Amino acid sequence: MFLTLNVTPVLMLFSGINGSEKVQSKLNVVLIMLDDFRGGIGALGDKLAKTPNMDLLAQRSFYFPHVYASQALCAPSRNSMLTSRRPDTLLTYNFQHYWRTFVGNYTTLPQYFKENGYRTESVGKIFHHGPSSNKTDDFPYSWSNPTYIPSTQDYRNKPVCIGDDGNLRRNLICPVVVNLQPESTLPDIQVAKKAREFLNESHDKPFFLGVGFYKPHIPFKFPAEYLDQHDINNFKRDLIRPIDIPDVAWNPYNDLRERDDFKALNVSFPFGPVPSEFAAKIRQHYYASVTYVDDLIGGVLEFVDFSNTIVILTSDHAWSLGEHSAWSKFNESDHFAFSQYPRPGTFPSKSPDSDQPKLREIKIMGYSIRSKQFRYTAWIKFNSKKFKRNWRKIYGEELYDHSFDDDENINLAHRFGFEDIKNEFKQRLMQKFP
Repeated sequence: MFLTLNVTPVLMLFSGINGSEKVQSKLNVVLIMLDDFRGGIGALGDKLAKTPNMDLLAQRSFYFPHVYASQALCAPSRNSMLTSRRPDTLLTYNFQHYWRTFVGNYTTLPQYFKENGYRTESVGKIFHHGPSSNKTDDFPYSWSNPTYIPSTQDYRNKPVCIGDDGNLRRNLICPVVVNLQPESTLPDIQVAKKAREFLNESHDKPFFLGVGFYKPHIPFKFPAEYLDQHDINNFKRDLIRPIDIPDVAWNPYNDLRERDDFKALNVSFPFGPVPSEFAAKIRQHYYASVTYVDDLIGGVLEFVDFSNTIVILTSDHAWSLGEHSAWSKFNESDHFAFSQYPRPGTFPSKSPDSDQPKLREIKIMGYSIRSKQFRYTAWIKFNSKKFKRNWRKIYGEELYDHSFDDDENINLAHRFGFEDIKNEFKQRLMQKFP
């Protein structure tokens, strides 16, 4: 859908042995993944971010600003990254299918290390838990031992947030007192503790450690004290939806609408808008979630021996914070070179869920291509039974010129004088995705 200047879906920070040093043995690898992280790091230009630990890592690392996610949804994006294959190759557009049994026995990144003498361990969310990784996080292929999933992750969708009426709710906005939570802890605190324990062990072989944090994914459940670093007045701004965006491109943020506090707002479906005061709270709590995870990352990095370890920091994709009145993920807004997103129909819907349609429900696929100056998207007919594309049936098009419109407020797809540019990009997409 929309690209915004502040949305960076994936960033990678490599920090490790100095390039002038002679490598005598295999280096350890620590892969840190955040969930729904926009890439907002203070040292990299986000003035609202409070991320001192990621700042320090960035200052001693290589930064790759143009690393692209292939689909803005956890399982397709993670499986694509970890197998180095696109969703159209894995035939994975949602959470229901495991590529090894559905398509092919493709090798993963940690599996490659494991097959070359490494001990591979997974703590938290590296693969998306569930059917898309065989309900095992791809153990035993990718990992030497079963993935550590924190026990408190069982409460992720439970009513553990104190509402305005004092009752426990399933809220979107959920700062907490940790000692009052189930088991007196939170999933990411458990993940960080387990990662530190592993790093503190003696190792008789090189290791690949995946550390997957669950935040800043919703709900925004984190220790309440992190709000103190984020003045809500810094997050107040009104953003409007451009009028020339095709309806098929819109994601109605159904995941937010399922939360009790959001339901109480009675936000108009599908376009909103979200009330300004609550919108500011969402932004504030998102940034506070990032600060919380940054603190935990710092605790993990204290146990890393940087003389023989490569550290990679990345995310699965980004998350919209009201740009063009859009929220959450499920769209084509992020900085994609080639990307795609499925839809069940031409207009946003709750059932089927147009944000997360099941395979049998997919009728349309949006394909995007990005150059240095332009981003073009075509929403075309898609046969989910035969996995066939029909470029003769286009339900919507988007074209944005970043030389004067970084925020993508003006859709040029049907403006006079842009036919040749649009057709050139369309031909490239047709060649890439016949």
